[in-house]
Amino acid sequence: MKLIALMPVRNEARVLSTTLTCLEQFCDHIILADQNSTDDTRAVARRHPKVDLIDNPMPPMAGPDLGRALLLDRARDFDGNNLHFWIDADEIAPPGIFGSFVRTVASQFSPGAALALRWVQLWRSPHVFRDDQSVWSNSFQPMVFFDDRRSQFDSDRYFLHYGRLPTSGSAGAVTRLDGFPVLHLQWAYWERTQYKQARYRMLEFVHESFSNATRINARYAPTLGDRREHVSPVPSKWLEGVEFAPDLFNTFPCWQYDDIFAMFETYGIERFEPLQIWHLDPLREAFLGRLGRKPKVELRKRRPRELVRDALPLSVRAGFRCVRKAVSPDRVPEVSPKLSADARHCPLAVFTEPPSRRARLRHAMIFALTPRRGEREGACGVPVGGHQAVTRSLLAGLRTLKAPFVYNPDLASCRADVAMVLASTATLRQVLAWKANGGCQRVFAGPNLVVRPSDHDGILRSEAIDKVIVPSKWVADAYVAEAPELERKIVIWPAGVDAGWWAPPASERDSILIYDKMLPQLADMAAQLARETGWKVLRIKYGEYSPRQFRAALARARTCVYLSESESQGIALAEAWSMNVPTLVLKRDERFISGLRMRVSVAPYLTKDTGAFWETTEDLRQLLDSSQEAAYSPRKWLLNHMTDVESTRILLDLASG
Repeated sequence: MKLIALMPVRNEARVLSTTLTCLEQFCDHIILADQNSTDDTRAVARRHPKVDLIDNPMPPMAGPDLGRALLLDRARDFDGNNLHFWIDADEIAPPGIFGSFVRTVASQFSPGAALALRWVQLWRSPHVFRDDQSVWSNSFQPMVFFDDRRSQFDSDRYFLHYGRLPTSGSAGAVTRLDGFPVLHLQWAYWERTQYKQARYRMLEFVHESFSNATRINARYAPTLGDRREHVSPVPSKWLEGVEFAPDLFNTFPCWQYDDIFAMFETYGIERFEPLQIWHLDPLREAFLGRLGRKPKVELRKRRPRELVRDALPLSVRAGFRCVRKAVSPDRVPEVSPKLSADARHCPLAVFTEPPSRRARLRHAMIFALTPRRGEREGACGVPVGGHQAVTRSLLAGLRTLKAPFVYNPDLASCRADVAMVLASTATLRQVLAWKANGGCQRVFAGPNLVVRPSDHDGILRSEAIDKVIVPSKWVADAYVAEAPELERKIVIWPAGVDAGWWAPPASERDSILIYDKMLPQLADMAAQLARETGWKVLRIKYGEYSPRQFRAALARARTCVYLSESESQGIALAEAWSMNVPTLVLKRDERFISGLRMRVSVAPYLTKDTGAFWETTEDLRQLLDSSQEAAYSPRKWLLNHMTDVESTRILLDLASG
């Protein structure tokens, strides 16, 4: 197998020597498709013995990416299923790191597979990179293709920005591979790149018959930078063996600048007035000189929530990241790279999938706009993924107990004694690969991964998993019934609640709260019965309330009538108990789940202190009698058994056992 670098180029003489020098240190062959360069690109390429230079005859106004199909054809002149590294001229693969690239990945993939590598944006300088929650941080770009000799590019899908990897035929799924960063230089020479991005806008505008300026401006808005951007120093290892040309970061000469003014002459400068390109002084001055006025740019009117979003610091704008997902993350494992020599050690690593857009947005709004309220809600300080209540509870408990841990760490730079994967089978696959490479000693998996052990190709049955976490006994029994080999691995752990935030008020309680989890007819019956016994009625529908709304309802409730088919734990029940509200729970013993009849519970942790079960209308009527109220002490029970701290202690004991 050969590692072949494939690169479309046009007028890249200034950066090309740096890129090729790095590639020659670990690639077997380098193929360049030159698109009518007018600088010294071809001369530079010929000075490198591993380079095979071919012509890309596409017209100058087309993007050089359209030469990728030509590159694929030439690469297939080499026999066998080779590894294709699709890289651009303004990208650097650090030779000190990529020396082990083929050895690391070649044995783990079959033809048709593809890899996405970390795409690091050097920012306004070659010595720092963008490191925040913007679109330019922590992103991965599909760059490596294990050639199956059948897949082709779909040329009808693209105009300027061609997909790097073949998309038709039998091309496999894209797999993220950390540990091999590719350094993108274009933002390091900032001013020159602004002309490049302006040219892209203009080409798309011409291509679309001078329409859709608003959409084009919105698409390219992230290229304008942000006053709140954050950068970090480039690690020295990334730049080992890299030498930059002395004039690499100069703005001029700039062939994109020349193309822009050529288009002004061809189409008229006024045709491009709606585009957001006039922040560049020479372009703005040209417009003023020819038309005697300032240009009027067409920008999409922002909605109120976008105005709020843009007022937030980047550290809390993670909800607006643009993430490219080529495949379902639950179907494709990420490969854990070899651990770095200086990997830091932590006793416990907690994992979920990355927080959802909604979770990140909510976190940003709470902490940026009302930070004190956010603290009272018991938030974790960072947006979390997985089941929000479960992840929040564990992280809050660990922080309160001052237990050393890390949350969703970079696998290449961390070691741990125990890894706990709370949610996401894709993340679990990554962690299992990480364990195989020596990243951790034990893996705990659950409780929010699968409904049945056979789900997701039976990943929960993997021998590499040391313990399987489930939230209650009935879930444990269901798992063992389907997969008896899990019996020795299963541990039961319920998440806790923030008893400080879910605290009872001193006000009078005068209502019965009906909690309806998709049983509306029974909810109507319970409400009518409560009214008949002389109580006011409040109703909460599952999935249609916020924590603050639920807490406000519980603050007025003497009792909660809880209606559901089953609960693996019942965190809403625990929140009611924390508010010192006893729960009267509809009893259900069986339910069809994923096509199987299972023994279940609606309230696995209900006790005589926290409430009671009922089956008939008469049962509920008797329980609603006010004389029963003094029989319960739900908050006292919860403080002893199911707070964030108590719950976390249980899990830490299990982990240390």
